[in-house]
Amino acid sequence: MPLHIDVPLAPPDPAGAVSAPASAPVGGGSKAGESSAEWMKSLPYWFAVGGALVYATGFLVDFTFCSLRGIQESTTTLLKAQYVYIGLLCLLFPASCLTLIINFLRFRRNEKTKAMAYTPSLCMLLLFAFDFYLLVAFSSVDLFSKRQIPIFALFICSMLGVMALRKGEDWLGAPQRNRVIKFVAKRITRVMWNRIRWGMFVVSCGITVYVFWDLWGTLGDMILKGGYLYVGFIGVIGLSAWMTEKNLSNETYKSLRGVMLFMSVTTNAIFAYLAVIAFAYRVYVYIPVGRGGGDYTAEKPAILWFDSTELASVPDCLRDPSDLHRSSPVIIIRDTPDWMYVASPNSDLKAWRDPGQWPKNIVAIKQSAIISVSRDLKQAAGT
Repeated sequence: MPLHIDVPLAPPDPAGAVSAPASAPVGGGSKAGESSAEWMKSLPYWFAVGGALVYATGFLVDFTFCSLRGIQESTTTLLKAQYVYIGLLCLLFPASCLTLIINFLRFRRNEKTKAMAYTPSLCMLLLFAFDFYLLVAFSSVDLFSKRQIPIFALFICSMLGVMALRKGEDWLGAPQRNRVIKFVAKRITRVMWNRIRWGMFVVSCGITVYVFWDLWGTLGDMILKGGYLYVGFIGVIGLSAWMTEKNLSNETYKSLRGVMLFMSVTTNAIFAYLAVIAFAYRVYVYIPVGRGGGDYTAEKPAILWFDSTELASVPDCLRDPSDLHRSSPVIIIRDTPDWMYVASPNSDLKAWRDPGQWPKNIVAIKQSAIISVSRDLKQAAGT
């Protein structure tokens, strides 16, 4: 007689649920993908907002600078690419530094032990941003040609040096078969890697001092005469943003997040406006004209050649007594499609950085009255 064995079956699910297959994603991978897709969709909107902010900042800086000096441009020149560049000069450096510092503080709040190892790397990145800003905003046009090798070494140390040290630490920390490499890896601890990074940071600071040696006096004068206001307002914005981000992540203030965010945006907008005005007053006037700023210290005088049919529209104070078809040496203040604003360089051009020392007699000449512009005074005098 055959033997029958009854094997008990698993009881049915009372809810009638069906088990998920083993290949189903676990851990909220779909949510991460959805959030990434949403972020990519919103990226163009953030780009548009950032572009508008940069353009408005550049317009406000240029408008404030021109208004203080009696230069009034036509409203038809409202849309100018120059405003974008001026806005970047005002916002790019502080925005980069605040982003690096706030994200580092967030990382330090979550990973205190690991954050200490990244402190010198943060300092190197901040120094890199500072060097880049000095190079594109305050340095003379011929600085790069004079000190190519130190500038190259500076950016190698501040950027590639950080990445090379990280790669080296990861490579030595990986399992090694070579006995020599194992011996070296055991001797170089995390503290020693940190000291190497700090040493590279000190070397980069020394190169920075050497490369921009001629600028430290100008930068000190700028800070003492009002540039500290711009730095102070930027610091207040960064502190406010950091405190807001910290409180928003705290569950204690969950019910007040909307109010806190509104208050932070409002106050930071006020301080941002004050920072832009301070930049226009006391920072923009120290950026050379060749770099898109308002410092005419290094500008060379020019000679304008006039159209004989338009001589009646040219003021007598600008004409050269020896030749009425050309002007005396002048400094070109602003060159627009319709007008050229000029002033006589009869005083120290460094004093023009102070609004009270700005030349009182600024003359606007029609572009139709100007045939050519010459900056070679010897050649112009010999013709």
